[in-house]
Amino acid sequence: MFSDTIGSVFFPPNDDNSLVASYIVFGGAFLVRPLGGVISGIIGDRLGRKRALTFSLAMMCIPS
Repeated sequence: MFSDTIGSVFFPPNDDNSLVASYIVFGGAFLVRPLGGVISGIIGDRLGRKRALTFSLAMMCIPS
């Protein structure tokens, strides 16, 4: 499973909660994604698609 790999790579290997932590990360992304769609949609409607795309790319690059 992908969660096993993420849990062992990004969280402490001796921690029994690494799998649960990886599920929380995936769940958080699943819940926040619609919020980003609403915000990008508002920006796209008011300022244009190019600025919405630029905003979306910037918001993906900043955490990376």
